[in-house]
Amino acid sequence: MKFSIIIPTYNSAGYITGCLDHIESLNYDKDMIEVIIVDGGSKDNTSEIAISYGAKVVSCKNTSVSNSRNVGADFAQHETLVFIDSDCLVHTDLLIKSKSHLKHYSCVGSYYKPSPDQTWIAKTWLLSENRPSGEVRWLPAGTLIINKDDFNVVGGFNEGYIADEDVELCRRIRSHGFKIYNDKSISSIHLGQSDSINKFMEKEMWHASSNFRYLKDYGIKEEKFSVLMNLFFGFISTLLLIGLFSLNIDYLIVSILSWLGISGLFSIIKTYRITQADESLSKAGVLTRLFFLFNLYLLARYISIFKYKQYKVLFS
Repeated sequence: MKFSIIIPTYNSAGYITGCLDHIESLNYDKDMIEVIIVDGGSKDNTSEIAISYGAKVVSCKNTSVSNSRNVGADFAQHETLVFIDSDCLVHTDLLIKSKSHLKHYSCVGSYYKPSPDQTWIAKTWLLSENRPSGEVRWLPAGTLIINKDDFNVVGGFNEGYIADEDVELCRRIRSHGFKIYNDKSISSIHLGQSDSINKFMEKEMWHASSNFRYLKDYGIKEEKFSVLMNLFFGFISTLLLIGLFSLNIDYLIVSILSWLGISGLFSIIKTYRITQADESLSKAGVLTRLFFLFNLYLLARYISIFKYKQYKVLFS
């Protein structure tokens, strides 16, 4: 099985060397691999670094990461597409294990894992997002492998999405009857994960930027969790403000208990998942950190509605 590894880049010089070093270390015949860098007009030396590793460099307009990935897929010469982000360090056995899984699944990949050098913010959130090995509804596009024919059948990445284009692609993969497999043993290290509160907020706002587009395309049934999370913070905040200005104790109690209840339930569920995977972690410590981050997540999702003017999508 031959693989075309597609890496979208834009001013990625700080990451691309590590990414390509790990690709060179893959436990697979190098004659069966091509590496394609799809560069959106970098102002740094991203392309020069890529060329020094023997990668093929293709230029694109950098209209979206989806466009970059689709350009790479069109250029690819091999039958299996491997989408890797430039800030990801792939596992040595990524291709050899994926080759085995692709006998039974159309799409294979993994969720990310943190680097030992990352902050508690990145480590906690990545661990909370991880999944056990098995069939899943979606995979992040930073480590996603799919047969090229199947990719073309479903129509590639939707270039109208600012973010969460991987969720939308996987939705169409499933709608065609194809199955998606997550192999936790080949998780990539994601160096670009948020390592500060400001970056965490910015990234979660960006991640939520296409929620209403997804809602419009596929309805509340498909996007109920993300949309509810977008609206939840706004509803509770409004209720809390009404209670404060009117001095209505009932509003205050309901809003605070609702807030604590939802945040606490989410944090407990995620803490259980994390500590099951790593029993050395303190449940109390993980729970405290997750509770704090989840409330930042709720705030970011709510702000995203206005920052990216998502409400306009519903009326366009």
